[in-house]
Amino acid sequence: MESAITLLAVTGFAVVLAAVSGFLLEKWEGAAILGGLVLLASAFHLAGAFLGYYYLGGYLAAWVGLLMGIGLGGLILAVSFRNATQGKRAGSFAAGMWFGFWFLCFLGYAAGRWVGLLLLTVPAIFFFLWGLYRTSARILPLRDLRNTTALRKAFRALVTYSMGTNYPYYFVDEDSRPEKRVDGNPYLKILAGPGLVCTDANHIPYVTSGLRGGQVFEPGLTFTGIYDLEPRIIDLRPQLRAFPVEALTKDGIPIKVTTFCPCRIDPGDETPALGRAFPFRPEAVHKVLAGERVERKTNEKESGGRHDWMGGPQDGLVPLMATPIVQDIISRYTIDELCEPHNPARDPRVEIAAEMRKRVGETLAPLGLKLIGGGIGNLVPENDKIIERRLENWWTKWEGQILEEISEAQATRMYITKRARAKVEAEIFDLFRRSTKKLDLALALRFVDTLGDIFAESSQWPLLNDELDASLKRLRGESVEEKKGNRLFLDLE
Repeated sequence: MESAITLLAVTGFAVVLAAVSGFLLEKWEGAAILGGLVLLASAFHLAGAFLGYYYLGGYLAAWVGLLMGIGLGGLILAVSFRNATQGKRAGSFAAGMWFGFWFLCFLGYAAGRWVGLLLLTVPAIFFFLWGLYRTSARILPLRDLRNTTALRKAFRALVTYSMGTNYPYYFVDEDSRPEKRVDGNPYLKILAGPGLVCTDANHIPYVTSGLRGGQVFEPGLTFTGIYDLEPRIIDLRPQLRAFPVEALTKDGIPIKVTTFCPCRIDPGDETPALGRAFPFRPEAVHKVLAGERVERKTNEKESGGRHDWMGGPQDGLVPLMATPIVQDIISRYTIDELCEPHNPARDPRVEIAAEMRKRVGETLAPLGLKLIGGGIGNLVPENDKIIERRLENWWTKWEGQILEEISEAQATRMYITKRARAKVEAEIFDLFRRSTKKLDLALALRFVDTLGDIFAESSQWPLLNDELDASLKRLRGESVEEKKGNRLFLDLE
């Protein structure tokens, strides 16, 4: 009689424990499912013990029937629980918990019957569940260990992972994309979930089910719920977007230029600090995601291209918004103004970059983005013939300037040389005039011959012109063919 009461008490305890666990995991639905399945499994061991005791010959047969009922009940519990939850490991989990519970009950009953059950089995079950609850908070990197909601979700994540009813677990890869580390089905309802999204201090997740508005979470560990889609990973660090822009000049010449637009999610007045995640404003993130563009295709069978914040040169949101602005600015310049400005002090690239930064910054601000710089590369015509023509024009222009500079230099050289020669001649003949007044004619002629020999042997002779040579011949009395308009008259008297 005592054994029957003990068996009924242990069975009732098992049903109540299962119902309470189900309530903590899934409220009343979980309590009904777990409590009902354990009650169904308990019916087999109660029936086995009753049949063994009353129909198979007593106490030993009752134990045999009890053990067979526990085994059969565990099998039925495993199959039923797996079908109810659709978890990959739900059957083995339920069977393990079922047989583990009865092992602790047999151990406590063998140690001290009622006293053993109360002092050994019940505390062991309690400490097992409490230890599992506390361990789950240490396994997962929770932001706040005092947050009871996060602690319950961590415990639930550990339990559902053991059953195979968890939702997907995502981590951030090197390309700032979500990487699925643990597979899961986000559409399971019974004793399922949550999922996980783990990010570093540079990224935040945006989670949505597609049926309701999404939510932006802080960096770190985030739990996902039922129907949640693959999370969007938002990079909070400054991003450099470099992309080519094809534009037409004012005179219809196609130009290609590389444009640079460094930008980031608008953090407001906050600045990055050591030991903290990158600052951000949730409303700015929502603006960025709401401002994404979808390109419509003319073919209905093709899906439209998506232009988002994390996209590259071809599918990024920033290149899409900045390209028409750069094209509009370049269209106000001619090819000569871009490649060869008339005013060397005026650089059109500086003007284009300054206006581009102003207009692109004003365009990105309503989208939750902050432009932190910007510039353009070299302005290169797309047609090679235009480049060749520009080189030919450049060569012709500079060749003319070089010839002009050479002509001016030669004219200056001739002018300086003639002035030097004229000055030397004037000084020589001035000296000669003063000397001939005091000397007789013979001495003067001798002086003239000596002077001619000196200049003939001097290195300065090339600087003296033909007029000086003719003047010396006249002084000697030689016949000289006079050149019109260039005579030199000396007063020998």
